Order: sequence, then C-alpha cells, then structure tokens
Amino acid sequence: MPEVALPAKCFISHAYADAAARDALIERLPSGVTPFVFPSITVKPEEFVSDPLIDAVINCDGLIYLRGGASDRSFWVALERDYALRAGKKVFAFDMATGELTRDTGSPLVIE
Repeated sequence: MPEVALPAKCFISHAYADAAARDALIERLPSGVTPFVFPSITVKPEEFVSDPLIDAVINCDGLIYLRGGASDRSFWVALERDYALRAGKKVFAFDMATGELTRDTGSPLVIE
C-alpha cells in the first residue's frame, strides 16, 4: 500500500457484500492503524441503528470507505462518509479494483 498518512483509528465503511475486499484492506493497513468495523446487525424498521453508527464514526480519527462493488450503491457508506466529512475527519477511499488508497477531499452531500 502506498505511503498515505492514515489516522491512528479508522472506521472502515463498506457494504457487507464486500467483506472480502474489506478484509484485504485491513490486512494491508500499516501496523500503527487500528481499523474499526461496525458489527453486522439486523434491526426492525422501527428500530434506530443510525445513532450508534454515527457515534462510532465520530469516535474514530478517520474513515476509509470502499470504492467499487456493492459499497458504491450503499446508502450506509454514503451516510458514513458524509458524517465523517462534516465532522472534519480525514476520509480516504480504497479502490477495490486497483488496491489504491487515496485521500477524499470532496465535500459532504448537498441537501436541498
């Protein structure tokens, strides 16, 4: 993995269908980086998962999201990325096809 200054604790944002790519990313992280993977849960429609999820993003130093596969179509990946950017966290994208890790300097989603 190229030299990228990653924060010490990174939330790993991904679609559960991309678990193999998530695991490949985690294996390639430098030894000083601790990944945080939100546990897989199943909730009823009337239950809220967003509060603990957002708290987990906020409690990490940065966020790495998977680019490609099901993660590109995931509402949750988009939400996690957006909250991390709004909170001023360092955000990175891991391209599943190339293995490239790049800093995401984009803006949060625009809500009209």
